[in-house]
Amino acid sequence: MAQKVVVFGATGFVGSKVMKRLSALGVPAVGVSRSGLQPHAMTKGLKGGALPGVEWVRGNAGKVESLPEALFEGATAVVSLIGSSPIPYLTESGFAHQVHMNGTTNANVIAEAKRHGVKRVVLLNASVPPPLQCDKFGYYVGKREAAEALERYVTAAEDAEGVLLQPAVIYGERYLPFSAQPVDLTPFFAPFHAIQEAVKRSKLPFVSEVEALVSADQVVTALEHYATAPEPINPRLLVLKNDAIVNFAKAA
Repeated sequence: MAQKVVVFGATGFVGSKVMKRLSALGVPAVGVSRSGLQPHAMTKGLKGGALPGVEWVRGNAGKVESLPEALFEGATAVVSLIGSSPIPYLTESGFAHQVHMNGTTNANVIAEAKRHGVKRVVLLNASVPPPLQCDKFGYYVGKREAAEALERYVTAAEDAEGVLLQPAVIYGERYLPFSAQPVDLTPFFAPFHAIQEAVKRSKLPFVSEVEALVSADQVVTALEHYATAPEPINPRLLVLKNDAIVNFAKAA
């Protein structure tokens, strides 16, 4: 069966890397964004300025009526990478924005995948530290709602498969507002990574549960694999937390 992977959040930090990886592997992919255009930053170094095998479609996951009906035709998997930064907001509007960006939009994508009969959804979620797992933190509430939507998607049909990735802080090369060139943030995060690894090896209660950072490339490796793997996902709702993502990437 010919593959077709539909990616929401395709122009973001992780999404742009996913699109490049799928293109390099020759997997037909559709990137959905509010502009419907390939970001200028992704055209550099490409012959003709376009990623081979990638189609860009205009759509807004926050407004499902904006999504073309043909978008999901022939899709073998949908990847949802929509989200916002985990910034605590003190206003009601800020809280609502976090819930919308991290929860509602992803839930909409999953519901549309179900409605169109797509059999596999891969969702990039997040590992939220226990102290922040509360109903007053919009980022956490949104991530929880998205995860619950994926669980409903899987339980609603016997042949539906869902993969939930919950990494901790993701680091790597990204474009920043003040730079026209990608900036590699790995050196900045390296000391924190080393400290977290040391803390994790400690025997102190709670402190040893702190999760280490994960690179964007490691996350992309897992996303790409589960979006394109020909074999069935087992279990049908597969949850990959931080260590599982890192270990999978190392073994790949």
